[in-house]
Amino acid sequence: MNLFQKLPAHVIGQMIGMAKHRAIYAAPSINDSVAGALVEQSRDPRLQVEVILDYDEDLFRLGYGLAESVNMLRDAGINVHKEPGLRIGFVIIDDQGWAFSLPPMAVESQSSHDHINGFELTPEQIERFTQSIGIANKDEDRKESETHHPQAEIGRETLPDQEVSETTTKLNRNPPQAFNLQRQVRVYQSRLQFVEMELEGSKIQQRTIRLPKQLKQSIFDNDQEIEERLNASYKLIDGKASEKLSSLRKEAETLRDRYAPSLGKRLGRVLLSTKKKEFVYKVEDLRERIEKYCKEEQQQLQASIERSLEGLASNLAPVIAERPPQELASRCETVTEEISKEYLLDILWKVAPSAPDLLNKTKLHLTFKDVTLEMLRNPEFQQRVKQEFRYEDWLKPFNEFTAAQSKTDSHQDY
Repeated sequence: MNLFQKLPAHVIGQMIGMAKHRAIYAAPSINDSVAGALVEQSRDPRLQVEVILDYDEDLFRLGYGLAESVNMLRDAGINVHKEPGLRIGFVIIDDQGWAFSLPPMAVESQSSHDHINGFELTPEQIERFTQSIGIANKDEDRKESETHHPQAEIGRETLPDQEVSETTTKLNRNPPQAFNLQRQVRVYQSRLQFVEMELEGSKIQQRTIRLPKQLKQSIFDNDQEIEERLNASYKLIDGKASEKLSSLRKEAETLRDRYAPSLGKRLGRVLLSTKKKEFVYKVEDLRERIEKYCKEEQQQLQASIERSLEGLASNLAPVIAERPPQELASRCETVTEEISKEYLLDILWKVAPSAPDLLNKTKLHLTFKDVTLEMLRNPEFQQRVKQEFRYEDWLKPFNEFTAAQSKTDSHQDY
């Protein structure tokens, strides 16, 4: 027999099933194929069965083993010893032994025959292993070893009932996701990512100010119909002052559309993971140019706002002078156009934003989100991905996901 061997979980279970006088199993956790073999062997009073496991909620969520398999051992009366942080495994069957490592099922199946994951132990190593876990070699010492291993390096304490009860309750409330589906989700997470990209505050040319109530009453002479039709708002920034920012906004939209096509309003946008680095590099370049614009154009934009307010005040001043608001008329002996303009500017500057106010809100946001199981189950998502990335080979991964889902429905997760 070769030194290095392929030892999937079900093969280890088969090996345990051939034990004649002892079966010792230590690993991070355990699944049904191994636990079932140990339970079967424990029914023979002449055969010694020893089990050492880590026992932790996170282990079961990653798929090092199954909580139900541990319960199977305990229900059969097998005394399970605990070793926190145990991440390697070994099995001793009669006078033979093997060290092994079973992957968490969220990463890959424990039933795979393709991976060399163990090696055979020498008789000297087997002796050291049994000594290090306090396994009794004499029948008269065995009863004590089943409850406490005071001299052992690992597995000194029996798994407490309270810990099992608490962990079982947590897993029942929030069960782990099926491991074969987890693996398929990871495949897609390595190929696709959802992305949200937005240039906030870039449409400054659409920014308006609303006229205060006292001005609307004077300007529209309380004519509600005219007021509603005009909406009492005023475009604050002329198109020329915002041309460069509009160009940057269009560039952002082009970059987003080119790399992250939309799958529809409800599904969002997706990006090939292989293009993420290239995409982020271009986004960062654009973000730097936007920040540079905001610094360099602040003075020009402020001048545009001032011209707009000056023009508005000049145009409204004659109306205000003719029909001054009560708060102005009661505090001024004669309301002239010059006074009206000054009054208007005082009010308008209180409601108008400054250039720093506008530009400080101009930010390019980029958010990535992973593909989820729920999204993969959506037939529309699969259809739109194939449509938008028609030159990518999606047939195999989508078929594998469908197969994994069917396997889970048949309760064959590993």
